Amino acid sequence: MRIYEENGVIYLEKTCPEHGKFEDVYWGDAEIFRWFYDNWYNAQYVSTGLEKPHTKTEKGCPFDCGICPQHKTPTILGIIDVTNRCNMACPICFAYAGAANYVYEPSYDQIVDMMKVLRANSPWACNALQFSGGEPTLRNDLPGLIKEAQKLGISHVEVNTNGIRIAEDLDYFRKLFDSGLSTLYLQFDGLREEIYRKTRARTEMIPIKLKVLENARKIGLDSIVLVVTLLKGVNDKDLGQIVDFAVKNHDVIRCINIQPVSMAGKARKEEMRKMRITIPDTMKEIEAQTNGVVGRFDWRPVNWPVPIAKGMGVIKNKIYPEFAMHPMCGAATFLVIDKDGSYKPIMNFVDVDKFAEVFWDVYYSGAKGKKTVAKMKM
Repeated sequence: MRIYEENGVIYLEKTCPEHGKFEDVYWGDAEIFRWFYDNWYNAQYVSTGLEKPHTKTEKGCPFDCGICPQHKTPTILGIIDVTNRCNMACPICFAYAGAANYVYEPSYDQIVDMMKVLRANSPWACNALQFSGGEPTLRNDLPGLIKEAQKLGISHVEVNTNGIRIAEDLDYFRKLFDSGLSTLYLQFDGLREEIYRKTRARTEMIPIKLKVLENARKIGLDSIVLVVTLLKGVNDKDLGQIVDFAVKNHDVIRCINIQPVSMAGKARKEEMRKMRITIPDTMKEIEAQTNGVVGRFDWRPVNWPVPIAKGMGVIKNKIYPEFAMHPMCGAATFLVIDKDGSYKPIMNFVDVDKFAEVFWDVYYSGAKGKKTVAKMKM
């Protein structure tokens, strides 16, 4: 494997002894790549590791299935596919739902056993879970599974959904919420029907999304994540509008999760390559579409919180989840919304990098047995 730069773009080249050489765009902006790499790809950001792996390493990744000794961190957010059935037929489906020619649907008891495996992780017992699919709301026993998760000590439970059933069935939505649903992970590709014609092979989806928000207000759920599958030439110019929509509905919308289209699943590879968009491309589009309010350097890699977890571990003498993934896996920022509806990135109010440095000081001071000094630095 080779990673190289050409004309300000980072490429990934791989050679397979059976299929030959392949290359694709890895990151669309070399400057941001180097910034992430230089600041957040180092030994400090390595997790404390995984205890009690469930399987052995025999052939190596990706051939050994399960939580093997090669895993560098315990599971932070567990994801369980509760069915591969779906009430849509999206041409870009990552999960290949509806195209496998068989039904995958583990039993209630099997899913409970899966949750027990997640809770057995050490040193961090997974306490956040997403039920996914297919379309998980096709299961009538989903409220019961949410209750089972709560009983096992999983305090954060998400449901990944296209929103159709919970828009149409308020009682079912209320049952999910009353059972302990924490967050709704809502498929949301934009505010134009033409987008859904291309991404979901259907229209009249926007009224469904709006109805989900309306129903959330009725039952008291205030945590919806808008999940945007992003495709170049389809909805990449709608990012600013999506941000504005989320801000205006921040009473129920907590987050926007933007996922550049995957080259896996049902998507046709050659068609999808034309629509390929990378993380820094997305950051730059948001910068342009918010008139510079959210700049490309207002983002941090998703492993940024590692020093917070390590520092708090010293202060509280307990284990916290360490988001010790590769810095190129994703980027995040927070927006602070003012009373007049305007918004700014948190970087306008807090020196987040200095904040992280303080926690590194806490961690290394505590690691050397100087916990009193560490606490004073807080």
